[in-house]
Amino acid sequence: MAGGLSQVSRPCHRLVTPLDNAPFCEIPSSEEVWECDLVLLSLGFLGPEREIADQLKISCDERSNFQATQQAFATDIPGVFAAGDCRRGQSLVVWAISEGRGAASAIDQFLSRPNGSTGEG
Repeated sequence: MAGGLSQVSRPCHRLVTPLDNAPFCEIPSSEEVWECDLVLLSLGFLGPEREIADQLKISCDERSNFQATQQAFATDIPGVFAAGDCRRGQSLVVWAISEGRGAASAIDQFLSRPNGSTGEG
């Protein structure tokens, strides 16, 4: 076989807590080895990266998604908007496209207002 792959190994991990930045930690001395000819990787979505939310002090929900208003996509920080997976969680690409369009419209409306209000609330 091209590349000479004959086995794959990895350490086992365990869930620490759902809200940690790195929710999984390696279990010491837990490496497993599997004989194989092919490896297909399927990586999951664990939520948005926390650095931006932490730096800007954006409120997040219990799943670490950025909290933003439903129609205006506005976070609790004036002028900061969230849409797509970082707001809804993992979803279909059609939702990401729809949210991107909705957020673009909300941002345009926000920038067109003299006082910069979102129009909600």
